[in-house]
Amino acid sequence: LDMHGVLVLQLGVGVVTSVITFAIARLVFAPRVALAGALAAAALPILPFFEAQLVAEAWTTALAQGALLLFLLGTREREPRAASKLAAAGLLLGAAALGRPNVLIVVPVLAAWSWWQGRAGGREARSARSAPAPAWWRALVPVAAGCALAIAPATLHNLRYGEFVPVSANLGVNLLTGHSDEADGLSAIPVGVRWDGLQLEARQRGAVTPGAFSALMARDALAWAVRNPGREWQLLGKKTSLL
Repeated sequence: LDMHGVLVLQLGVGVVTSVITFAIARLVFAPRVALAGALAAAALPILPFFEAQLVAEAWTTALAQGALLLFLLGTREREPRAASKLAAAGLLLGAAALGRPNVLIVVPVLAAWSWWQGRAGGREARSARSAPAPAWWRALVPVAAGCALAIAPATLHNLRYGEFVPVSANLGVNLLTGHSDEADGLSAIPVGVRWDGLQLEARQRGAVTPGAFSALMARDALAWAVRNPGREWQLLGKKTSLL
């Protein structure tokens, strides 16, 4: 496809994301609430902004939403082919992580939700003296397997170059974006301007591989936060309010 075709395709993916949002909300909320959520997703300016650029968000948002929909379907009682839906949810989530690795934060969130649901189901089973519900962690096994399978090509590629990095080594520099003298609590521009200088500084300090570079930047960011607690809380408060 040429650029025009790619942008039209990505805008179509955004429409699909709004429909998936409705399907997710319809499983857990009333129809009116689900429709309002879908309309909010369709009208959210940031989504078409990303869809009209060559960035990962148009696809990672749709994949992550699709994973959540399949997870909710797969964890319903007496759902046909539940294990297949849960494994597919993991595959979609892993594919989304190839574009934006931080989307993997969804995995512990799903684990916490499953544990909470398992506790509630256990209490209901005891009060009704019925058969106990399946262990809460069983739903996570096919999700984790599918997710690992999706990111395996990236992991194996990185192992060929001598480092165990599941997807990418961006954690440290992302932390530095939000925890440094140049951080404004809003943008990644400071690190973008400083990128070449950071890499040179890291090599001078002995961090010559991507993993070592990320670890060094992470230590620098955390050390800055400890040295500047007032500024750190100010930045965290701004990010929380924006979120």
